Amino acid sequence: MDSTYELPGKFGTSVNFQHYTGFPIQPTETFSIPNGQGTPVGETVILQPAGIQRLPSVNQLNLRLSREFIFRDRWHLSPTVDFFNLTNSQTVIAEVTQYTPPGGGFYLKPALAINPFVTRFGLRFTF
Repeated sequence: MDSTYELPGKFGTSVNFQHYTGFPIQPTETFSIPNGQGTPVGETVILQPAGIQRLPSVNQLNLRLSREFIFRDRWHLSPTVDFFNLTNSQTVIAEVTQYTPPGGGFYLKPALAINPFVTRFGLRFTF
């Protein structure tokens, strides 16, 4: 969902909200199988159909504030401030799906999360 609105004083705002359900994950296991030549070959086996387990749903809110200043009717200066991931949600978007034997302990550990809150400042000059 996107929305823009001009506030009093010619301040511009823009809001972007994103929601999507978590991606499906599919557990696997790799077995070493001897190939008769002395070096084992890895064979990956799917342990569960895709979609039975899913990652958490993602909600992300971004906001932009800007204002344009005009000098001598032809020079335009527009400072902007962007706020990404305004709620600072650090939702996991990838997990280790390779099952490890007892003692490994990495199965379903977070592998990637959404970037934390970030602010970006910008300045645009047109003539």
